[in-house]
Amino acid sequence: MKRLRENQDIKKMLGIPDSQGFFLDTDVTEEDAKILHKGLHKDVVLHVGDGYKGIRIKLIIKDQSGEFVGGLSAWTTLQNLIFDYIWIEKRFRRKGLGRILMLEMEKIARESGCIASQAYCFSFHAPGFFEKMGYKIFAISNGYPPPTTELYLIKKYH
Repeated sequence: MKRLRENQDIKKMLGIPDSQGFFLDTDVTEEDAKILHKGLHKDVVLHVGDGYKGIRIKLIIKDQSGEFVGGLSAWTTLQNLIFDYIWIEKRFRRKGLGRILMLEMEKIARESGCIASQAYCFSFHAPGFFEKMGYKIFAISNGYPPPTTELYLIKKYH
């Protein structure tokens, strides 16, 4: 869809003269995505150096029969652990497995030079678990249908 090319009202609103020929395109190619990422990469390196390069952390727990029980995913950047998600099979919850995963993730992050961990979760995804793990809520987004909110949490390592 060639949105700006087709919509003169939007062009006028954005102050884009017809002679410049800009257009907004929702059909993004793999090459377009690479150019976008490369441009962002150059800007990040200019401001913070290559310190943003980090590692992926993926941990899983299986039972003795090899059945998947749960796991988590995170990554590091700029001396911070960025927590993606954790999930434990319902029948194995409240047995300390989430805590084991989180502690191992934080150990790996600290060994990689991280000084803090950042996480986010929905209000129905056990924010109390993160608080028990030492995370502090620093922001709440209410941009979802009530009563759902999204919480942003941080834990600074000492």
